[in-house]
Amino acid sequence: FTTDTPLDHFIKFNYIRDALTIMNINEKTKAEIIKQEK
Repeated sequence: FTTDTPLDHFIKFNYIRDALTIMNINEKTKAEIIKQEK
C-alpha cells in the first residue's frame, strides 16, 4: 500500500488493524504462525 496523504494512511492503517482484529491475529498468534512455518 502507498499512503499519499495523512488521511489515506489513517484509513489504510485502521482497515488493516480492524482486519487483523476480526481474524484474531495478535503478536502471540503471529509468533505461533511464524514458528509453525519453520
